[in-house]
Amino acid sequence: MSEDKKTLNDVVIPDETDEQKIERISKKIAEDAIKKEIVEINKNLPGIPSENFRSAENRENPAVQEGRNFLKAIIYNKPEVFPERYKNFLNETSGADGGYLVPQEWYNEIMQLVSDGGVIRKNATVLNMSRKELVIPKLNQIPAFNFVTEGQLKPVSNPNFEQVVLQRHDGGFIVIFSRQLIEDESFDVMSFVSKLSAQIISRVEDLAGFKGIPGIIRGLFTNGVGASTVEIGGTQFSNITYDDIISMISTVPAESLPNAKWYMHRSVYGFLKGLKYGANSEYIMTPDDKKNNMLEGYAYCKMHFENNQPLDFTYLAVNESFEKITGLKKATGKNVSEIIPGIKESNPELFEIYGRVALTGKPETFETFVETLGIWFSISVY
Repeated sequence: MSEDKKTLNDVVIPDETDEQKIERISKKIAEDAIKKEIVEINKNLPGIPSENFRSAENRENPAVQEGRNFLKAIIYNKPEVFPERYKNFLNETSGADGGYLVPQEWYNEIMQLVSDGGVIRKNATVLNMSRKELVIPKLNQIPAFNFVTEGQLKPVSNPNFEQVVLQRHDGGFIVIFSRQLIEDESFDVMSFVSKLSAQIISRVEDLAGFKGIPGIIRGLFTNGVGASTVEIGGTQFSNITYDDIISMISTVPAESLPNAKWYMHRSVYGFLKGLKYGANSEYIMTPDDKKNNMLEGYAYCKMHFENNQPLDFTYLAVNESFEKITGLKKATGKNVSEIIPGIKESNPELFEIYGRVALTGKPETFETFVETLGIWFSISVY
């Protein structure tokens, strides 16, 4: 018997059966064999390639280098490459000494992107939970107001509260990288991971928030949660008329109007956009005299060219929806390069398409992600 096996055999565990002892020893031997195999594999790995970014932006950004070193330290089994300030985060402890799955800086960046890209998180009250359940009070009935005359008894009306139990649900996903991707010197790995993670999380949050996840999370449309369903006449969605839309808007309680918002599937949005005034060919949702009532943003712009190449454009007029969707306030009269610095470099396709439409007069429709704003846009240019 080898020395290792003797050591294992000398361990005494109270009330351990022979079968349990054999299983424990076999497991330990297997674990040691796997560890030795990993060591041998790592010995044969090529050296960590040097960084020589072709992108000046990546070369001058220390966060990019730290992100790549974080992954390389794990993949190439080189702990000396691991960024010093991230080591504590991955300790198997809690609090300030560690216990995190990702460094706090990346977590904050991911959650900010989730907030920017999702719908539910923007409009929900977010509560940080340190335990599996959280009980909070909910005002179920407000006190009644009564007019009284002097000398008369004043009625007592107490608020009515009920308890709401919130349950935390943990989840996760795995992103697999090839070594070629890690060694691609022009690729910002962690920026890609952050954006991909935010996209995945925001989609799941929106699904859970609206439709719910059976057996796990109840959404707004889950039976019994509190959403009211109002049915219109007819059996097909195509039976909806403009009168139905007006009725739908007018049924929103007055106290809810300040924070009221409309959410709909893209197919529903497309149908509403296609509604016309009876036999008239004019679309209901986008007449020129009602642009501030449009469901989408509208911007009237003037292109600026230099040697027939689009250089910049000025916002001559925008509607209220444009400001709400983009978050750009008081854009009228300003150049896009002024209110969104660097957009020509990050989104050159905007200038190419806008310039082409301005020169040819042929309308175009496209989708794009404006990184500075953190928003996907479906844009029609004419």
